Amino acid sequence: MGAIILRKDGKGGRKRKSLSFPLVVLLVLTITSLFIRKAVLLCHEATNISLSSSSLSLSSVSSSNSSCSPKRGLKPIKQREEFGKLCEEYGLKTGLEVGVQRGNFAQRTLTDWPSCDGYHLVDLWKHQDNYKDTANVDDDKQIENFKIAQKNTNQWKNITKFYSMYSSEAAKEFRNESIDFIYLDARHDYCGVMEDLVSYWPIVTKGGILSGHDYKDNIEVKSITKQDWGLCMDGTRNERAVKGAVQDFFLPMGLTISITYKDSWNSWMVHKPLC
Repeated sequence: MGAIILRKDGKGGRKRKSLSFPLVVLLVLTITSLFIRKAVLLCHEATNISLSSSSLSLSSVSSSNSSCSPKRGLKPIKQREEFGKLCEEYGLKTGLEVGVQRGNFAQRTLTDWPSCDGYHLVDLWKHQDNYKDTANVDDDKQIENFKIAQKNTNQWKNITKFYSMYSSEAAKEFRNESIDFIYLDARHDYCGVMEDLVSYWPIVTKGGILSGHDYKDNIEVKSITKQDWGLCMDGTRNERAVKGAVQDFFLPMGLTISITYKDSWNSWMVHKPLC
């Protein structure tokens, strides 16, 4: 420890006090230590504020994402025949089917969906050009199919309504966010499916389901049948067919596509976010 040294100032012999070098060093170190401690405390406070702000930001994003997701996710189903039970379980009330043919799917769906209070059936029921599909039969057969569809759904005639027109025209008959469950099974070429997706996605209610049949591309289809789903109505080609259109429409939105896992001709479905 340093000591105080007495010295003469050379002007009258008065003595003055001065600090020894070790004591000066000690004072400097003490003051420096105090400044460092203060700086560390300020740094910690700033870090805590930053972390708190980040937490709030992440919490806000998480809360936002949570509020947009339906309270219950879609459970997987084995076959498309289970859609009626799924709609009943999830409390859905209104349905719309595009591509009805003989009404077999509508009959099964309505049988398993007793709380349904409105079901709309859309089909052209006419032969179409540039459409190589086994369902594209001649007009006489189409008329027969229409009559059979009416018969198969007669039990629910108080809640069903038929639309014999192109799907793009029928879509104009419905308000946005007015139907809980929509099933697309009309044209299977890429262009036709994409047109239906664009037309009917806005009509699905928030928390509702948009779904459809035959989740395959044209290569898969041609390997097992003589159908050609790569041909669009306007004569252009796109080999990605149903699968390609569904993926191109929904994946950029960040939405999950679920498919039935025991159908040979899989159905697909997408749960619409709440916001």
